[in-house]
Amino acid sequence: MIQVTAKPETFRPTAQMIDAARAVFVAMAYEATVRPIVETYQINILRALGYDETMLGCEYRMPDNDLEQYYAQCRIQHKKAGFDVPDDYCPLLMAENETRKAKRRLVDVSCPVLFEDVDADRLLCSGLEIYDKFVDLTLRMLVAHL
Repeated sequence: MIQVTAKPETFRPTAQMIDAARAVFVAMAYEATVRPIVETYQINILRALGYDETMLGCEYRMPDNDLEQYYAQCRIQHKKAGFDVPDDYCPLLMAENETRKAKRRLVDVSCPVLFEDVDADRLLCSGLEIYDKFVDLTLRMLVAHL
């Protein structure tokens, strides 16, 4: 059974929890800003290559020649959009990764404060839905302290 250590009436978040929550919000905002820019030109590139937008996220299924052209065009569009990323990196994937890392830090610093016997690995073993719900509830709890 999970033992809750934090009591609602006396709960005070740590500075690390507050910093981690801020970092999650910043990462989420950046990802939300980058996503429509990148996905718009990705869809345009897919269409130019004869695919429709349902191929977005499934580019790995393209024949090698089309995939090479797709990646080459993406690299050009990354630069045109002002993203300063290494050639073989996608700004959207990098933003998603930053969000994932920020959420993991939030979980890592929050679990010891809130529970006796729960950590990020245990949450992940319970399923991504439980992990995501924990992150969401933790952010909702901490937003008043930001």
